[in-house]
Formats: sequence, C-alpha cells, structure tokens
Amino acid sequence: MTGVYLCPEKSAFANTTKKAKAWKPIKDPLAKRSPIPPNSLENGFRRGIRQQLVEACEKDDPKSIDDCIRAFEKNRLEDKGDLTRAREKIEMLNLKKGLFDAIHRRRVDLLDKAIAEVIESKFVYDLDPFPLRKAKKLREELSSLNSFNQAVSLLNQRTISELRTYAKIPDVVKNTMIAAFLMLGENLEDLKDWDFIRSVLGRTGTASVRLKMENFNPTKVPMEIAQKADSYLKFVHIDSVRQASIGCAAFYIWTKKAIAKVKGDVVYTSRPESDSNQADGSHL
Repeated sequence: MTGVYLCPEKSAFANTTKKAKAWKPIKDPLAKRSPIPPNSLENGFRRGIRQQLVEACEKDDPKSIDDCIRAFEKNRLEDKGDLTRAREKIEMLNLKKGLFDAIHRRRVDLLDKAIAEVIESKFVYDLDPFPLRKAKKLREELSSLNSFNQAVSLLNQRTISELRTYAKIPDVVKNTMIAAFLMLGENLEDLKDWDFIRSVLGRTGTASVRLKMENFNPTKVPMEIAQKADSYLKFVHIDSVRQASIGCAAFYIWTKKAIAKVKGDVVYTSRPESDSNQADGSHL
C-alpha cells in the first residue's frame, strides 16, 4: 500500500504526500479553575476514618471522639458537617462532665463555674437538663449549709475546753450536746454518758468535732436520727443554753439548722421561740 502509513500520534491513516501536523494536547477548559484537592476523592482508608468519627459520636465517649478528630485532621479530610458536629459533641460532653465532677466534689466554687459554663454556652437548651438541675439544687443546699456552718466559726479551743470542764452538766447543755453528736453519727447510748461526750470534744485531727461539723452532709443522716435529735431539743430554748454556756449555744444553733435541713423544714434562725418551748429538758 504505497504512500500510506500508520500515524501513531493520531492512530489513523495519513497521506504521505501531505506534511504531518505535530500533535498538540487538547486544552482542558477547567484548567484555569482551582485544582481539586487530592483528599476530595476519598479512598477506603479515608472513608473509614470518617465512619469512625461518626460512630464515636454515637457512643458519647469524649476520648474516642477526640482521637477520631485528630485522625480526621491529620489526614486532611474535608469537613462535610461531621467534623463540626463532632467538635460540638465533645464540647457538650465536656460541659456535662464538668457538672458531674462539681456535683461529686460538692464544692460551691466548682458548681458555680460548671453551671455558668453551661448557661453561657450555645448548648444550654441542647444538653440533658437533669445534670444542670441537680447541680443547681446541690449548690443551694451547700450554700444553706455554709450559712449554718457559720455557727462552727464560733467554736474554738477555748469554747470547747469550757464545755469539757463541766463536772455537773446542766440538762440544757447535755441535751444539746447529745442532739449535736447524734447528727454527727455518734451512738445514743454512748452519748448518755457525759464522760464520753467530753472525750468526743477532745478529739483532734480528722476526727475533731469542728472538722466533722464543717464537712457535715445532711443527705447521709437518716430521718429517724434527725427526729430523735430534735426530740432532745424540743423543750430547750436558745436563751437558756446561752445562759449556761456560750460555747454550747453555737452547738445548739448548728444542730437546729442541721435537723431542719434533714427534715426539709425552714432553716432555723435563733429568734426567740414561744414560752411553751422553754424548759429544762429533764423529760429525757
């Protein structure tokens, strides 16, 4: 076949009598646009990372979500909304964890901080309301406890030593101390012996009376104990206690407030009570 040959460039027959044109690449009409990111076309490995992030968010595990976010960012995956949702999820979980940590530690300053962080966040209406309600309730309870723990500040070694010096104890003092130490977990039969009460007053360190009063938790006191302690103060008035012992008056105020807290009553204030409540407590 004379004058004809196979042109490899065009893969077609060409006439040798005409000069073959040099091959030119076809211009890509999209060439002027931004190049497609290499990670936009995800392979199986990248799809697996994305799926792991989605599954971690469903399990509510902050550590797993954080690990998946790191892997997501390291491999430069495109955020199709799943990365944003994961970041929001971990922020919500951290807010929830902050509430429960503050509740567990029972500290007003930590509760204030955790509650404020939730209220000021954009997730305040998305979070489970139970932890926030629980934290607010505990914060109110602890604030109330702090108010009647001010009575503890009146107790010092001098006032405690004064109580220990009593050889013959007035009934109003003895009944007040029995009620106070009942609320602090002491055994009633032991408390009927004044020498035992004196030994309790003499404890030091973590077993000291003042420290136990400061760390008092009304939720751990059974109702029947609070009612029994209250019965010892039924006919005891603050004025008669003050006349007998200033130190004992601090115990009286603290005990009345502690009992009210356990029973859910209005917190006691040391205002004068009716004359019907003034007696020497000898009925006990």
